[in-house]
Amino acid sequence: RIGLVGGAIYMNAGANGRETCEVLSSVEFLTRSGQVRRLELGGSGSCSSSDMGFTYRTSPFQGMDDLFAIVSGTFSVAASANAKATARAYMHRRNETQPLRDKSAGCTFRNPEQPCSPGQEQVPSAGALIDGAGLKGYSVGTAMVSPVHANYLVCTETRETSSRDMKELIRVVKDKVKAKTGIELETEVKIIKY
Repeated sequence: RIGLVGGAIYMNAGANGRETCEVLSSVEFLTRSGQVRRLELGGSGSCSSSDMGFTYRTSPFQGMDDLFAIVSGTFSVAASANAKATARAYMHRRNETQPLRDKSAGCTFRNPEQPCSPGQEQVPSAGALIDGAGLKGYSVGTAMVSPVHANYLVCTETRETSSRDMKELIRVVKDKVKAKTGIELETEVKIIKY
């Protein structure tokens, strides 16, 4: 499938407490003027600091006006004797906790920022906030908050869900969570106007 690696780099995708930037060594990208450029990150883990422009679900590519496409990424990973077992455990957990068989764009909302000071109460995840607002299973047209994982907005039928239904569901979820908790959710997915 096309776009998976570029999208992971662009969004600094992550799971299980890790992020793409932690193993990213370099990125080649194409500018709108047709130039191929390379961003060197200096090896494994070096891009995890915010001075390289990578933070939670953010990369320096999101602020580039002349970016056309990310064309390749080089990753630096270490061998691990238990990699296969760890991957199986993560996949088992994902199958149990996420609607992987449903059509979706993955998690729709960014998790709220956590407080930096020790002793401050942790903010629940976006999924927990949506669930706490009683929205699991809530639908607009053929777009629905997944009953499995509340941060996944899914298609309820085999036919396509309209962008109008999905955008309206996003608006309703944001409004209801803000009304209940005072927290304003930010979308993690990028909505591209056409």
